Amino acid sequence: MKKLSIVFISIFAVFVILSSFTPVKESYQQEQTVKIKSVPAEVSAIIEQKCYGCHNSESRNEEARDKLSFDKWDDLNALQKLSKTKDVHQEVIEGKMPPEKFLERFPDRKLTDEEIKTLVDWANKELGK
Repeated sequence: MKKLSIVFISIFAVFVILSSFTPVKESYQQEQTVKIKSVPAEVSAIIEQKCYGCHNSESRNEEARDKLSFDKWDDLNALQKLSKTKDVHQEVIEGKMPPEKFLERFPDRKLTDEEIKTLVDWANKELGK
């Protein structure tokens, strides 16, 4: 009986120790920040909060990283900026960014109506619309 109690106590202790190491739910943490000098502060803030996590040169999302890295924005020439601005405008207008699959995991990263308006107004101004 004594041996049985020791076995149950040992199993319980192992269970308690292992349960303290439960996997942490995947979270979207943006470790880096970006301040884009050539865009208005309110646009830069939206990009930093909602876009930069995927669209930076260190991103694990290769497709997003290759399409647009906001940390390299200020290094683009005027024509490249216009092209990328047109792409941003189109993606935001069509509701493609952030992608639905991403928003399923991180709904707090969805662009608000006000943020969409800010981005679209900025893009329209840059594109001369």
